[in-house]
Parts: sequence; C-alpha cells; structure tokens
Amino acid sequence: MALFSGKSARNSAVFLGNMAGEERAQNNKIIEDYLGNSLSDLGSGIDKALPYYQGAIDRYQPWATQGLAGYNLYGDSLGVNGAEGNARAVGAFQASPGYQWQVDQATDAVARKQSALGMLGSGNTQTAIQDRANQLANQEYSGWQNNLQNLGQMGLQATGQQANLDRGMGDLYAGLGQQQAGLRMGAANTIVGNNTNFMNNLSQLGQKAGQAGQDALANNLNFGVNAAGTAIKALGLFSGTGAK
Repeated sequence: MALFSGKSARNSAVFLGNMAGEERAQNNKIIEDYLGNSLSDLGSGIDKALPYYQGAIDRYQPWATQGLAGYNLYGDSLGVNGAEGNARAVGAFQASPGYQWQVDQATDAVARKQSALGMLGSGNTQTAIQDRANQLANQEYSGWQNNLQNLGQMGLQATGQQANLDRGMGDLYAGLGQQQAGLRMGAANTIVGNNTNFMNNLSQLGQKAGQAGQDALANNLNFGVNAAGTAIKALGLFSGTGAK
C-alpha cells in the first residue's frame, strides 16, 4: 500500500500559481496598452488643436503690428521720445485731403470780413489770417494724434487677444500634463494592486501547499502507527498459536 503524499497538492498549487502569474501579466499588459493609447490620444488632441490657436494668433498679427506702429508714433508726437521722436512724428504727419480746402475757405472768409471793414491790407488782417490757419493746423494735428491713439488701442486689443490665445495653448499643455500624470498614477496604482493580489494569492497557495504536506505527513505517520499496531497484533496471534 502506497504512503499518502502532498505532491499532488503542491503540484496543484504550482499550477494555480502559474495561472495567477499569467493573469497578472495579461492584466498588466492591458493596463499598459490602455495607458499608452490614452496618452497617445491626448497628445493627438493637443496636436490638432494647436494649429487653430496659432492660426488665430496669426490673423491678429497685422492689427497688432499696425497698432504698435501707431502707438510708437503717438509717443513721438507727444515728445516722450525727445526731439528725435518729435521730428519723426512731424515728418510722418500728413494732412487730410480736405485740409487745404478748409484752410482756403477759412482764410478767405477772414479776408472778406476784413475787406468789408476796409482793413484788407492792414497788418491785423494778415495776423487774423495766420491765426486762423494755425488753428486749423493744430486741429488737424490733434485729429491725427487721436487717430494714432485709436490705432494703438486697436493694436493693444489685438495683442490682448493673442495673449489669451497663448494662455489657452499654455492651459492645454498644463491640462495635458495633469491628465497624463493622472493616467500614469491610476495605471501605476492598478498595477501595484494587481501585483499585490498576485503576491497574496501566492502566499495563500503556499500556505495551502504547506498544510497539504503537513496533512500528508500526519496521514503517513498515522498509517505507519496503524500498520505497526496491526503487525504487532498479528505477531501476537501467531506467537500464541505456536505456543499451543
């Protein structure tokens, strides 16, 4: 009669352990594939969005460029850049197409009035005509400065829109980093949990295999004791028979 053995229990534990290991490897691969695909999708989404942001920035660029030029020239006209800047402003100034007509009409009106008073050839008439022309010139220059200021404001608004778009791209990258970190952390936690379960299962299988071995040893001992007792009894019976 064969002795009891824990080998089959140990073999079963090894088989189950191998199955658990394969399942762990498959689960980890699924998680890693999911992580890789998710990161790729996030990166692809960013890549598709960025050209639209850049396109919008580029469309604002002409307005920003002209606005900056107007802003700089406006500063020159105010004298904030010194005599050199003021000279640039005066050199860039161009009167409007109707300016000369307005001057002619205004000075003619002064001349007619002075003529009606019999003072057309007097020095006062010449002074009055010059004053009126200067007033119109100052008005024309002030109007030009206002236009420069408005142009600068337009450029500032365009630049602000560009800054918002730049910030939007920055937010995209920041969000991408946060989502990537979250995905990696989630995948890592899942893998760690998966590996922890695997180790726990191995530990339990090891304990069961050890218990099976102990049980087999106890069974073998019991079997040996029982067999010995049976032999002793048989020997006793045999001895008693011989004595008779």
